[in-house]
Amino acid sequence: MSAWYYAKGGQKSGPFPDEDFQNLISRGTVGPNDLVWKEGMSDWQRASTLPGLVFPRDVSAVDTPPTPSERTIPVTPGSSLPGVPVPDYLPWSIAATLLCCLPAGVGAIYYSLKANSARTTGNLETARSQAEIARKWLIAAVVIGVVVSLFYFIAAIVGGMHARQY
Repeated sequence: MSAWYYAKGGQKSGPFPDEDFQNLISRGTVGPNDLVWKEGMSDWQRASTLPGLVFPRDVSAVDTPPTPSERTIPVTPGSSLPGVPVPDYLPWSIAATLLCCLPAGVGAIYYSLKANSARTTGNLETARSQAEIARKWLIAAVVIGVVVSLFYFIAAIVGGMHARQY
């Protein structure tokens, strides 16, 4: 049995078992233009595009308040649902440490490991925030590595040209 979520009015609600979710559709709580998601879906989709969801003809005529069993999850920037993976920047962080910039790469590895640890314990919000910090350290490592490499490349060219003059 899968758990459904829906987004309406800036808030995500759920999880709902299949039968309860179809009842929300029948009552008009979930309309054909609302975004829905369940495990196995890659992203949120408009409810009317999913086969198997049956909507009443006149949804506007149905106006039943939601049941107390409905849980509302506030939508915040960067929030997602359980089951949606937290990005794993660890392999990229290791590569950036070895190839670009050791100090910033170590920071990226540290925060990637903290994100993975938080994700493992089920603390998804902490995992997302730590993954975002790891991403910033990763970007810093790559940028520093590119800038330093360009500096050395230019210095080698100028030094080579200077040596030929003497």
